[in-house]
Amino acid sequence: MDSGVYTIAPGVDFLGALSSRLLHEAREGGDARDLSSQYVFLPTRRSMRALEGRLLEDSGGKALLLPQIVPLGDVGELEENEDPELYLSRNSAWHVLTNTERQFELTRLILHWSERSQSRIAGSPVQAANLALELGSLLDSAETEGVDLKRLHRLVPDLYAENWQETLEFLQIIIDAWPKVLEEKGCISEVTARDDGLRSLAKRWEETQPESLVVSAGSTGLMPATADLLKCIMSLPRGMVVLPGLDREMEDSVWKELNWEHPQYAMKILLGRLKISRKQVKTWGEGAKEETPTQMSRQQLLRLALYPAEMVDRWQKALGKDVDLKQVKSSLAGLNLLEAPGRREEAGMIALLLRDLLETPGKRGALVTSDKELARRVCGEMRRWGVEIYNSAGNTLLESDEMRFACLLGEMVASELSPSSLLAALKHPLAWFGMDAKVLRLRVSLLERFVLRGLTPSPGIEGLRDALKHSPGSVYDAPTEKQAVEIRKLIDALEHSLSPFESMREDKHKIRDLDDWMKAHLSALASAAVKDSGDVAKEFFASLSDNEGSLPPLSFADYLALIQHLAETRPLRNSSSGKHPRVFIWGLLEARLQRVDMVILGGLNEGLWPRRTHVGAWLNRSMLRELKLNDPEWRIGQEAHNFVQGAMQPKVVLSHAVKVNGTPTMKSRWLLRLEKLLQGMGIEHLGEDENFSKKWLERFKSLDGEGEDMRFEPYLSPKPCPPVKDRPKSFSVTRIEKLIEDPYSIYARNILKLKPLEPIDAPFDARMRGTLIHAILEEFSRKWSDALPEDIEAQLLAIADRHLAYLRETKPEAVTLLLPSLEVLARRFEAFERGRRRASMRLLIEEKGEISFAVGRRKHILSCYADRIEIADGGANICDYKSGAVPLANEVIAGKKPQLPLEALILCKEGFGDVAKDVTRLDGLTYISTRIRETLGAELDIREIVPKEGTLDELVEESHQGLKRLLKAYLDEAQPYLCRPREESRRYAGDYDHLARLLEWSSSASDGDR
Repeated sequence: MDSGVYTIAPGVDFLGALSSRLLHEAREGGDARDLSSQYVFLPTRRSMRALEGRLLEDSGGKALLLPQIVPLGDVGELEENEDPELYLSRNSAWHVLTNTERQFELTRLILHWSERSQSRIAGSPVQAANLALELGSLLDSAETEGVDLKRLHRLVPDLYAENWQETLEFLQIIIDAWPKVLEEKGCISEVTARDDGLRSLAKRWEETQPESLVVSAGSTGLMPATADLLKCIMSLPRGMVVLPGLDREMEDSVWKELNWEHPQYAMKILLGRLKISRKQVKTWGEGAKEETPTQMSRQQLLRLALYPAEMVDRWQKALGKDVDLKQVKSSLAGLNLLEAPGRREEAGMIALLLRDLLETPGKRGALVTSDKELARRVCGEMRRWGVEIYNSAGNTLLESDEMRFACLLGEMVASELSPSSLLAALKHPLAWFGMDAKVLRLRVSLLERFVLRGLTPSPGIEGLRDALKHSPGSVYDAPTEKQAVEIRKLIDALEHSLSPFESMREDKHKIRDLDDWMKAHLSALASAAVKDSGDVAKEFFASLSDNEGSLPPLSFADYLALIQHLAETRPLRNSSSGKHPRVFIWGLLEARLQRVDMVILGGLNEGLWPRRTHVGAWLNRSMLRELKLNDPEWRIGQEAHNFVQGAMQPKVVLSHAVKVNGTPTMKSRWLLRLEKLLQGMGIEHLGEDENFSKKWLERFKSLDGEGEDMRFEPYLSPKPCPPVKDRPKSFSVTRIEKLIEDPYSIYARNILKLKPLEPIDAPFDARMRGTLIHAILEEFSRKWSDALPEDIEAQLLAIADRHLAYLRETKPEAVTLLLPSLEVLARRFEAFERGRRRASMRLLIEEKGEISFAVGRRKHILSCYADRIEIADGGANICDYKSGAVPLANEVIAGKKPQLPLEALILCKEGFGDVAKDVTRLDGLTYISTRIRETLGAELDIREIVPKEGTLDELVEESHQGLKRLLKAYLDEAQPYLCRPREESRRYAGDYDHLARLLEWSSSASDGDR
């Protein structure tokens, strides 16, 4: 008697065989339109769409009325073209609760339970939403297996840990409270609706058998409701159940010992439910081609390699026979192992394989993987050649451009327009803010350069405006009036776009309904995002709006965290529009039924394929068994089955990475078994080409210039030698010091015209403290240059208070730490001034001086701004404030630190003009150290430069001659601008070290820094 159960061998094109048989059955009926009367059940919606495409292809592109194709395994709402009576027979009085609705209801129940029990299990709505997902998963498992969760009360507490009672109390949410919610709302879950629909359909067909062809193909019937429907279908007059890759050649003794880890285990359980043996299963007829000798040999190899772990001792028996090496090697024809050093290389090598396949017209290839990161990397690598791949594994909603931009807007408002979050939103591809993309990019670059770099602006829109007024944005330049106008326009546009959101957020402690937050969020998104950027965010917020009454009012922080969590757990359906028609990325279940010219099974590492099993948050394995729920390990057998289905295709690449994120990995258990079995047979490598991995790795490395054929000399210290005409002729005295210590910085700044930028959100560091102190002392000394006030300390602190006004808004914590030290410094400066000032003394503060002189045939200019020149009785003492390290006297005398002698040179050459015309002699060179320690305290020290031999005038003249020799050396085009020529000058960071790649060649860099 015909059992009505068939199988298509794993090496055969499953959908091709199914399509041919369906078309054949329609033709046998005498009218091609009979195809539309057929019912076809497939595992997923994706396989459903694949069969539709295959039917159209096999019919020669002619118009067809397609069969009624129904997905068995997908839990979701019906699509418009599905027959609701056929698929989910629902009572109109019952509403099917979507997963989103269920998560919101469970979140509400968890928050209520947490508040009532004063438990910390769910401290926030986000934690509650995450727990709701876990509870939903447990509910799905129980409903699928038909388990009454009230049996949890009958579990013996003594067998488990003491905290089981607390867990059981929490689980009352789904044991007692959840059924009441469903009854009150008149709802059923999607799983219940699916299973009820399948069972009611089976019952209806048992009572009234359809005359049409009914086929269930590709399902292994793991769900009891599905198994019930398959049992009904096999009993119909024209009913057929088609199993994917049933192994009918396996020994009966092995078949009896199969466990959940084996690829055939699910079909063994199904055949038991159907009450038939393997012998009663027939080979699918029309369109099912015979397996080739290579495929039969490979199936035999895989069968042996994937024996249950308890039976691997039978390998000895198999290997003890005369192994036909020729047959074993024939099974490896078309199969290769791709072993990559890391995930980046694995993705690049896979992309190259797919790209190489496209060189052959008509050839199709696919990557099959459960590793979403690997899939994304391969998509990115394929864009090298302008190839967009359809990634059916999909992404999360949060990974969509529109939803990510929506979250960035929220983060920007929540952080009160902090520089990092503000720039992340403004530089997003969807950013618009009511202006042309080119204009926006220009204004954003100006905002970043002049407002966001350096100290963090005060919070909010007004903080940006204040920063534009008070801070130049960089110590190196300030915006022009035209640039400032452009920045103000951008700030105004930000204020307009964020005003609904910003006004609601101002009261941080106020809570609002989810719907209110979402309306403000959507309003901001509509104003800020590029028009017609898609409806992903709108649809997402609309789906939440239908359920927002389930949640209590939220704070702004909780709202943002909840939105991000929900978007991160929602799948994003990718469109195949615009994707390449011959290369694909498939998930494991989808690939089971499809065939291409080359398939790459990627990410074959333990933990990825097979994936790590997750027991769940609530029940351990013994509890699951006692409740008769499936162990999570049953998925391993399913993934093993998908592995075998893929490995049986004609051309196969098995791919894995030796390391993932720098951590060594373990090969998938199936790869290890295959390798060990082959080694026992005397075959040392898996695959027909021993050099397969090496060849493709070299090709990938060559793309970025890293291959063996690419030879590069180690990077050496830069030695730029620009033409003399391009070399600078004007120097400040501080730039002369740079020319001595780090000539490369002169080259970068004065010749390449590169100005360093401050970091974004810079800390208030020692350099900024020094600049602040210098400005305070400069203002005081300029104001009281002729005579000192009575209250020196008070005057200094008053000036300091004005300079700290902006800092109080941007870095209040820095001001708190700085004030006590400034008070100490003010007292010490008062003592310094009272002890140093004389009645006849006058001060020149920040006075500009400049002289010109010839070196060879070239005229040079030397300039300075002297911090403080003390003039009394015809003599002058040149002083320089130092908030950092003070040069040693021997460094000044040796010409390494010539700043003060060169300022004295300008003074002696009358470079300060009439303000110093009465100076007839040089009395001293002085450094005034005004250092503030990170711990409370301040120092004010005086260091006089006194030559051990000779006079100050002789020191100035020596500096003059040394300057001429230095500048003359750079009139030779062969003289390079070296980076840090002396080892001691490399002890501190320079503005251009990264440009010179200092750490790659400097002997002072540690091995870890190079």
